[in-house]
Amino acid sequence: AGTAYVSDAPGAHSAEVLARCVLPSGRVPCASQPALPCRDCLLRDTARDGATALKVYSLNGAASAPSAAEGGDDDSYRVGVVGAFNVQGSSWDVSTRRYVRDEGKLVTVRTTVCPGDVEGLVSVGGATHWALMARGGAGATIGDGGEAASGAGVALSIVDATRGVNVRLPPGAFAVVAIAPVLQLAGDARVALLGLGAMYNAGGAVVGARVSRDGRAVSARALGPGEFCAWCEQPPVEVLVRLSGGSPAGRRVDASHDAGSGLLTVPLALPEGARGDPSDEFVVDLVFG
Repeated sequence: AGTAYVSDAPGAHSAEVLARCVLPSGRVPCASQPALPCRDCLLRDTARDGATALKVYSLNGAASAPSAAEGGDDDSYRVGVVGAFNVQGSSWDVSTRRYVRDEGKLVTVRTTVCPGDVEGLVSVGGATHWALMARGGAGATIGDGGEAASGAGVALSIVDATRGVNVRLPPGAFAVVAIAPVLQLAGDARVALLGLGAMYNAGGAVVGARVSRDGRAVSARALGPGEFCAWCEQPPVEVLVRLSGGSPAGRRVDASHDAGSGLLTVPLALPEGARGDPSDEFVVDLVFG
């Protein structure tokens, strides 16, 4: 997708924002294509019509090549991302060469984020349901009427292709939503791989995914370190984590599963004494039976 950059003036950078964009190794979980406007705002004036949120989407995962070392990861597993922004009342001032805000035109806007916002996502992999993990900026409200359950600072919803999550954005607010296909495993087990929950583009950390031949486990290659998030109705019986270039035997880790939302959080950390490398990837094995 090209080089990632920030446009803050020197001295105006936010360490908190940068930490949600760049991993400690310096690696950036970039999407595989540039962000494009969603259809529902394509022909709207998102800065001056007093009603429409600016929504842009992208896809993760397409640039991942199957890895022979890992048994051939399935690079068709793609996690979408949608950013929704309230830019009503803002405009570019040619005289001062900066964006300005018209205080009289600042309004709260509402929108819905759904799998269909990400062009091409619904047609990939044959999924019928998707997990939506939303994180809002200051003042943003995600979901209503119990539509989205909250956990670990995010709102999580499971939807089909016709539904989505409602987002309310006061002036200047934003929300970022990761949209991951739900995989049907053996029996009644279902799981969706969402990525690093603390990052703005959480799904950019999902490098590849592979379901075991017996359908009872799913293996994900992921960037890290951090907290890897997934959705599953029932917690896995075992969670194993290893480095992709290290020992093939994973170490068992204690993952956290929120029964209300289905959010599974897996800590990804380098083994004690290990030296990190920007090329390091983690392998997360979720075993359900």
